[in-house]
Amino acid sequence: MYLWIGEKGQRSTFMKPEDTHTIYTVSEEKTEKLIELVESRFN
Repeated sequence: MYLWIGEKGQRSTFMKPEDTHTIYTVSEEKTEKLIELVESRFN
């Protein structure tokens, strides 16, 4: 999976490698959860 995490207050996007013609968006709320997850793992 390819994942582009937006800034807080923005949407994020992901794409499956086997289907690069389809992009999925993630809500602003879920983006904040993704940011928290990444920061807790890598900070």
